[in-house]
Amino acid sequence: MGSDAKGIIMYTPDGYMSAQITPSFTQKESSTTNKTENDVAATDFLQTWGSYIAYSGPFYLDEKGDDKGRPILMHKMQISNVPFLVGDIQRRLCRMDDENNAGFLVLSLDEPMTFSGEKRLIRVCWRREPDNNMASSPA
Repeated sequence: MGSDAKGIIMYTPDGYMSAQITPSFTQKESSTTNKTENDVAATDFLQTWGSYIAYSGPFYLDEKGDDKGRPILMHKMQISNVPFLVGDIQRRLCRMDDENNAGFLVLSLDEPMTFSGEKRLIRVCWRREPDNNMASSPA
């Protein structure tokens, strides 16, 4: 999804998680020319829905980790908008990186995967969001 992908991942104290990931899109002027608001929304949806991934389910943390002692985080995809992922377990190396107090969770594969003939190591850095201290909903 590129280095500028956007998303959110949440973990609950009772052992469940939810993730949503999408590439970062910019609206192109040409996509809105001579189209109604509904046409633009439909076009944007059709162009982007195939790139959007969402899944939720239980998660498991193996702190002992692999043979190198790297902790392993597993997400069981109980529900997903990508049908072939349902029931799959995503196994990721994980580490916390507190660089500049940013609070990153870094998830990555053990080895590179091949995409379009190129080997790539997938790594996703999730930054901790500040607490939502809103006493009421935004106006």
